[in-house]
Amino acid sequence: MIATATASWKTYTNAKYAYSIEYPSNWFNSEFPEKTGSAFVLSSTPNSSGSQEININAIAKISDSLSLSFADYVQIAGIKEFGYTKLASIKPITTTSGISGYETTWTVQSSDGQLSESLPITYFEISSDKTATIEVFLNKEDDLDIYNQMLSTFEFTQ
Repeated sequence: MIATATASWKTYTNAKYAYSIEYPSNWFNSEFPEKTGSAFVLSSTPNSSGSQEININAIAKISDSLSLSFADYVQIAGIKEFGYTKLASIKPITTTSGISGYETTWTVQSSDGQLSESLPITYFEISSDKTATIEVFLNKEDDLDIYNQMLSTFEFTQ
């Protein structure tokens, strides 16, 4: 069913980290200057960093965590990388091409002490580079269905 829904979609391919992901044909993609990933926005949305709806990026692991297995790293990544309070949820996912990853949400504490849950971040292991992970961020809750469809199309190109 998802394959049909994404049949007319475009494909973003990252040569530096050898991965690809499909995105809706009415969305715009803007590759990051470091060539590690891209931001995706609805074409009718102004192209600015504040309007990124979904991001994919290769992110370096925190150096004191390089010895951890991928499954263990994912459980602390949001704390180490972004300063989130704790892991709120984790679930394994598998893309249509058979790539396994983990979708997570995190407990976030605001400056006034209020706790909330983040939008999902999904992690994929780079088998050829144990010092980084591919991370897919949902930045706008209204796009959760598109996010899940995009995730299903993620694959490594080598």
